Amino acid sequence: MAPRSHIHSHVHSHIHGHGHGVRALSVTTHADAVVTGSLANAAAATSLDDVDAADPLEDHSSNYQLVIVGTGWAGYQMFTQCKKHRRDIELAVGKPVDIVVVSKRNHFLYTPLLASTTVGTLEFRSIIEPLRDSMFRHENDFHCANVTGIDPIEKKVHVESEISRRQYPVRYDTLVLACGARPLTFEL
Repeated sequence: MAPRSHIHSHVHSHIHGHGHGVRALSVTTHADAVVTGSLANAAAATSLDDVDAADPLEDHSSNYQLVIVGTGWAGYQMFTQCKKHRRDIELAVGKPVDIVVVSKRNHFLYTPLLASTTVGTLEFRSIIEPLRDSMFRHENDFHCANVTGIDPIEKKVHVESEISRRQYPVRYDTLVLACGARPLTFEL
């Protein structure tokens, strides 16, 4: 896994405007993440217990919307670093920032220790880091869903709910694709 400072330095350089005109940024951990859009150029679920967002079409359209797809190694790191530096990002873009996560699972799974849970060395709960309601500003900032398409012209991610199978768009200003080369959810 890449050190936290690696991700922090990439996010930090965009926050302070060193990336003017940059249209893509990559963050590498065990999976690749690509950010489309540029922070420097910019002037869910009611309960995370597998419940759909109250109204996924309702967004805070005046807010800058950073959408992260995936809760694996790269997605979880990006989410925690963006939350940590939210105030700096808001200063850079000049308005409130909503950090929205779209993922099929509502937790980060520390996979290297997964085998230890099967033999009883560790409890399963000790290798899972849940995304909690308190981590999000609004009840629809987490979407337990699969991405079915991306419209870069309209700046929308099209998703299908894991719970209701309802399809709907999620608006973005910056999109982080951190779903890895292939999904490894282990059906957990």
